[in-house]
Amino acid sequence: MDIILHGPPGAGKGTQSENICEKLGIVAISTGDLIRTEIKNGTELGKTVKAYSSQGRLVPDETVMQILAKRLEQDDVANGVLFDGFPRTSNQAKMLKEWLGARGRSVNAVFSLEITDEEAMFRCTYRLTNPETKKTYHIYYHKPKILARSETDQTPIFACPNGTKLVMRDDALPSKVQTRIDTYHAETKPLLEQLEKDFNYKVFKVDGMPYIDDIKEEINQIIQENLR
Repeated sequence: MDIILHGPPGAGKGTQSENICEKLGIVAISTGDLIRTEIKNGTELGKTVKAYSSQGRLVPDETVMQILAKRLEQDDVANGVLFDGFPRTSNQAKMLKEWLGARGRSVNAVFSLEITDEEAMFRCTYRLTNPETKKTYHIYYHKPKILARSETDQTPIFACPNGTKLVMRDDALPSKVQTRIDTYHAETKPLLEQLEKDFNYKVFKVDGMPYIDDIKEEINQIIQENLR
């Protein structure tokens, strides 16, 4: 079972991918995480990506697919994959379809989490991360405890339940969040329409505005009715 999961920034893709993977017995893969690992490990692919990034250029689709294909050859993904935020372009979608098709596999469904731009901004700009576990918290939704307050302006310093200081994500600045939202509307939303019309994939739009458990329930119902 191979699934594509898309949604604007802050839509809850990470949370819902865990639920989908658990229900279907598949493994989640984020190309962003794979790329960061390649760069960190100093591989040839990582060096190639870093060279493009340092020049402010987009990483070619072929390079991204190479990195993804390297991960897809591992044994733990033989039963299926949830592609988190991939493909992002029509060309990537074609390459993924060809790679899966050559192995007798195909995309079984596309889930699109739908939230407003205002909600995306609110969720992203108040999001914090545990630097050790990488788990994400939200100042209002998760209400992390206040570890201390800044001596200069009394700004709260938040911590997770085990006391680890939480940090603001690098991409949490409003200007950066807005850029990600604009990119989603310009590139991903049109691609979703293409995946449905040109690739004949089943695209399920899921309301991402309610509580997490309500979203899970809607997704689980879709799985039960359409993917079993």
